[in-house]
Amino acid sequence: MNWPSKEEVQEIREKYPEGTIIKIIKMDDPTPVPPGTLGVVESIDDIGNIHCNFLNYNSSLAVVPCKDEFIVVSKNELFQAIYELLTKNLKYRRYATPERMCKSADDALKQAILNEQRRLCNCWDGNFDKSTKASSKRIVEDFEKIVKKQGRY
Repeated sequence: MNWPSKEEVQEIREKYPEGTIIKIIKMDDPTPVPPGTLGVVESIDDIGNIHCNFLNYNSSLAVVPCKDEFIVVSKNELFQAIYELLTKNLKYRRYATPERMCKSADDALKQAILNEQRRLCNCWDGNFDKSTKASSKRIVEDFEKIVKKQGRY
């Protein structure tokens, strides 16, 4: 196997800095991460493998730029994907979608997302569940509390 040079690894590090959000298209692995999985770049090792924290999949696989197919996702696209996920969750709970609600309910959803971001930033490594499913559940619960406080339901 040909190992990348230090210059090639440096180019990969510059192209995909820590915090870059990627979406898996296809992985060349016997047990790949499913297509469509989002990951946040945590580091790039000395052989150019991209190590990610996958948002909706627990895996320790590294993404290999020359073998695996992926795209960079903008933060706006990520926010839109999270918003759609939460909207589906709210529909399931029989709430109107934020588009049909008044602006204050849309603001309530944004506030609930902001509350969760603060919780995740301020939590210790204790018993706090940081999974996407748990975060989504807490956001919906916050949304319910905020909307009920407004007297809409």
